[in-house]
Amino acid sequence: MRQAHKSEEDASDELLSKTSKKCPECETRIVKEGGCEAMECDGCGHIFCWLCLGDYSMIEMEGSSHHGTDCPFWREPGVYGPQHIEGVDTVEDALEMMGEQNFD
Repeated sequence: MRQAHKSEEDASDELLSKTSKKCPECETRIVKEGGCEAMECDGCGHIFCWLCLGDYSMIEMEGSSHHGTDCPFWREPGVYGPQHIEGVDTVEDALEMMGEQNFD
């Protein structure tokens, strides 16, 4: 009986790790159900980028260079507007590049 319970817990943990992320501020588990990549944590109110976990207060104050450098929204400091990343032409390409799944 214990083994079956352990297997169920392992399966639940695996599903959570694939479909959710922890808030970078308070570690509350968040499930994305569509919408934009700016997420607000229900636990602490922290706003961050779903893809790179970048702090949106810094992004809003100082620009997209505060996204993670591997995030499709990252821009060189002082660069505004589109900045093409080789091989990334669609949102799906960006998500694939980030190793994320589309949960829509």
